[in-house]
Amino acid sequence: MRLPQDHSPARRRTRIPAHAGLRSSMTLGRRIAILYHSAAGGTRLVAELLGELLSADHDVSVTGIHEAGAVEAAEGSGFIVLCYPTYFLRPSGSMKEFIDRLAPSGRPRTAYLVTTYETYTENSLRACALLLKNKGMIVTGSAAIRAPGSDLTCVFPDWLCPWLYRFQRSLPERLRSIAHEIRANARGGARERLPRPKWYTPAAQVIQRAFLDGFIEWRRRIRILPDRCSDCGACVSICYRRAWTREGLQLRHDPERCELCTRCIHHCPRNAIILSYILKDNKRLDARRYARLKARARAALGKAV
Repeated sequence: MRLPQDHSPARRRTRIPAHAGLRSSMTLGRRIAILYHSAAGGTRLVAELLGELLSADHDVSVTGIHEAGAVEAAEGSGFIVLCYPTYFLRPSGSMKEFIDRLAPSGRPRTAYLVTTYETYTENSLRACALLLKNKGMIVTGSAAIRAPGSDLTCVFPDWLCPWLYRFQRSLPERLRSIAHEIRANARGGARERLPRPKWYTPAAQVIQRAFLDGFIEWRRRIRILPDRCSDCGACVSICYRRAWTREGLQLRHDPERCELCTRCIHHCPRNAIILSYILKDNKRLDARRYARLKARARAALGKAV
């Protein structure tokens, strides 16, 4: 199912200019566009911190793929970085749809991929790289970062899986390493490097068919707790895929449009949206939690909090 392009009021994308002394030497190949798809906020955090690291010597923009001008940002830059979450061992549906909207490249354009994941990525990066290759783009590198689990935190008790609420311990070092590789690739001359198939793919496919292909149907279990809902409409306004709508006095969820990103669950201000009633009071990956995680990462990177 292809969704219509988002025409909701646009947010201004973040541009992180390079230091003034370096601006005169910028070329198209050194202008970096970071485009991200993020559900609860983990991938956005990664994209923004990478943007800050790269801004020391590059002209960098950081844009959500659902924002106005995202396609133009991708097509107008000599080097793009796509950041997206891996859902059920695959690139997120929203990122695949965004790539599908890109026009075939009429000139050599290079890209770098970053995926966030909860447990493992399987061949998510390779699948995304092949989609870009079909658009005439050259993928010169890729990386994966373990991030908080937006869907698993809705189906497992928070006391049982505390690691699902934090990034990998080596996040600052990982971000520095990725930024260093992106800098090297953005200078030009980097060769195509498609991610290789993972050795554990056969076993992962068994898990995929036995459990994960069915887990997406949990989107049909998303519901509102009437005693908690304040009818604020946040679920409608923050859903990128327009799965939430208001019909008269009722808020309705369309599972066919939903990709189970659980953004609505984590960002409901009254914790009124749930997958499981038993876990209705589980901790949420809300804006305040991500602000704390970002502050810690910045401090570790030597930046002002």
